Amino acid sequence: MSNSTGNTRTPGTRTAVITGSSHGLGYAMAQALLERGINVVVSGPSIASCRRAAASMTGGSSGARALAVSCDIRSRRSLDRLSRAARSAFGHVDIWINNAGVALTGTDLATVTEDEWRLMVDINLTGTLLACQTAVAAMTNSGGVIYNVLGAGADGVPVPRMGAYATTKAGLTFLTRSLAQELTASSSRVDGLSPGLVMTEGFLREHAKIPEDSRVEREKVVNLIADHPQTVGRWAARIIDTSKAHDRVFSWLTPAKIRRRQALKRPRDILSRYRT
Repeated sequence: MSNSTGNTRTPGTRTAVITGSSHGLGYAMAQALLERGINVVVSGPSIASCRRAAASMTGGSSGARALAVSCDIRSRRSLDRLSRAARSAFGHVDIWINNAGVALTGTDLATVTEDEWRLMVDINLTGTLLACQTAVAAMTNSGGVIYNVLGAGADGVPVPRMGAYATTKAGLTFLTRSLAQELTASSSRVDGLSPGLVMTEGFLREHAKIPEDSRVEREKVVNLIADHPQTVGRWAARIIDTSKAHDRVFSWLTPAKIRRRQALKRPRDILSRYRT
């Protein structure tokens, strides 16, 4: 059941709904948007986790607030409750960020289980489609912008031992571009955010599955291309706050950025912060 930390309307202030924002990149984006004076609706399956996340955030002197609402994006009813709670608390939804997703990796398409496949498709594709439909309905009268968070496979390039997950993200790219085309004449916009490799709980869970004999070489790559959630969250918040683009994919990890990192005299070390 949906729940929240308050219900005072805040007219004249933009509001962002962020799915999958009780931790990881979603949390980092919510905190960064809050600091920019944008109200945020923190959502995820666990209301306890959402409440803890919202309570730990601060908007500083901006006056923006964080609202905690439980939501399972696989359920249209749950998404409708999320939308109603956001509009009841703040009067409108101006930004909707589809960040919720699941990555189960380490297997080939030939061996991925049916349950793993269905879970990723249900959340990453079907759930995101339902969330997009909910966002469009919430923005029908006032307009707004939808951001879908993409991932490995979004560029259509196969990713070893991540084929199932990458397939869903390739499909999400197509969904994003298709929806943007459909809404060209409307007051709403649709864009994609491609954050690269972010050190989230989900990534660390999957990384722990890597065999020891493969870990050294993999960690060299991770240290080169990965970033902390706070770093990418601030980048995403700046785009979300300022961009007027439509039908565009914003990419954090560009080829030029990788080349600059490769040229550093001291190799990057991202993983050390997360070792236990």
